[in-house]
Amino acid sequence: MQKFKKTAMITLAFFILSGVMTAFPVSVSAGFLSAYDVLKLDYPEVVANIVAGGCNEGEIKEFLIALETDVSKRGTLNEANFNSIMYQSFEEVIQWRAHRNVFRALLKSYGDEIEYTLDNSELHPDLVPIRNAVMKSLLGEEEKPPVSGGGVTTSPNSDINQAISAELSKSAKVIQVDVSKYPELVLPGSLLNDVSRKGKTLELSWSGLKITLPPGAVNMDSEDKLTISAKTLSSAREAETAQKAGTNLKLISEIYDIQVSTLETPRNFAFTKPVDIALTYSIRETTEVQKSLALYFYNEKNLDWEKLSGNHDLSARYIRVTTNQPGKYALFAAVAATVTAEPEPVSSSFIDITGHWAEQDINIMYQKGLVSGVTTFMFEPERSITRAEFAAIMLRAMGEQPGTYMTGRFYDVPADAWYFSAVNRAAEVGIISGYSSTSFGPRDPVTREQIAAIISRAMQIKNKGAAVSDSEVPFRLNVFADQKNISIWARNGVAFAAANNIVKGRSATEFAPHATATRAEATAMILRMYNQL
Repeated sequence: MQKFKKTAMITLAFFILSGVMTAFPVSVSAGFLSAYDVLKLDYPEVVANIVAGGCNEGEIKEFLIALETDVSKRGTLNEANFNSIMYQSFEEVIQWRAHRNVFRALLKSYGDEIEYTLDNSELHPDLVPIRNAVMKSLLGEEEKPPVSGGGVTTSPNSDINQAISAELSKSAKVIQVDVSKYPELVLPGSLLNDVSRKGKTLELSWSGLKITLPPGAVNMDSEDKLTISAKTLSSAREAETAQKAGTNLKLISEIYDIQVSTLETPRNFAFTKPVDIALTYSIRETTEVQKSLALYFYNEKNLDWEKLSGNHDLSARYIRVTTNQPGKYALFAAVAATVTAEPEPVSSSFIDITGHWAEQDINIMYQKGLVSGVTTFMFEPERSITRAEFAAIMLRAMGEQPGTYMTGRFYDVPADAWYFSAVNRAAEVGIISGYSSTSFGPRDPVTREQIAAIISRAMQIKNKGAAVSDSEVPFRLNVFADQKNISIWARNGVAFAAANNIVKGRSATEFAPHATATRAEATAMILRMYNQL
């Protein structure tokens, strides 16, 4: 089985790189059977070669149907997520026994091309025209000749490309662009080549992260495209990955997974010249913590964090390193310094959070007086948080006092309830509203999309966070495979919260909007909001 899987993954690499997969339509309604017919009509030699390798057309069609089912679960394809989604689907379907004949046929018929692709980390020259043509058809692009003087083509972030192009004729040597609303950025090769020819440096800024490309950092064809993905890990993955640093280091920043690819080099991409990567940290950190900070790179092979030598600017609160290697980056501080900055709180008496992914967040929130336990020794991190609990924590995190009320506005919030003043004040401020003018539902659970919407509203009340326009919402939500399940009323709020690193998926690809939020999840999200107020 292991040998087959290895062989299958080699075939997968070829399949993605060669563009055979890109013959499939983006629209789920189109179906893979019609895609097979298109492939057979436009590229009959591909089908003939696969059949000649030892499988029949029926097996090819069955394979495409299985692949369609898996891809349809992962959201809409676009230029930015194309390679990653296809790899995920292939990794799943590739292991099914029913499709072994198809993979063996591919390996037999395209052995030389596979070997060339793996050895060179780029397309075999004979395959480039096919892949480019199909990609344009797949993603709805028109055939256009290369555009000079900036080369801005249609992409999910066309506004960014236009902004960069507009700076080419100006005297400034550094083009600074805020790209925080785009976790995945697609830049045309023609545009990047123009930036290099002008001798300009391109500085791309996300929330907490800055990547600086000097002239000539990227060497690519004008018709190619560069995708830069700068995403933070989900809470569970962040906790798991941070633990690899050991007990002597404490994670201070988000963990940024920086991935770079081009159409011709979707894997193992390396910059031609080193680029600068800078991570920022909060002003809340004490001087002791700041002095102990260092930027680390996660070694995927050794499964550990490597300390990097870089420039630490204490006044601007960032650390910058020079590298040509994409991957995971984060800021860590020495434990001795973090103890000074964050004394170990009494919340260590919560026996049910030891080893929990949100243990650190819960302790910090408890120390700040923003959350409390269900009992002296129990926090119940996995229990669903109620609307009353959430309203009270939000009110405290925003620095609002509960207030004194003789009468309440909600009939189901009695005057003798512990949350009476908090709920009424939260409703008065506009943080959270009732089901109606008289009903609040204090004991009801809160869904993840409701929390995102409420936190977004609170941040906007405080005039904090990067705004997200209506036109940007679909692209911002597209990182979640289940984004179609997000309620219409909550989409703007979830997009805003995601853009400002308040919410993360329950997995790398799913947001789970209708799942009830746990006390741990709510605590972590509110802490991220609190750190930005």
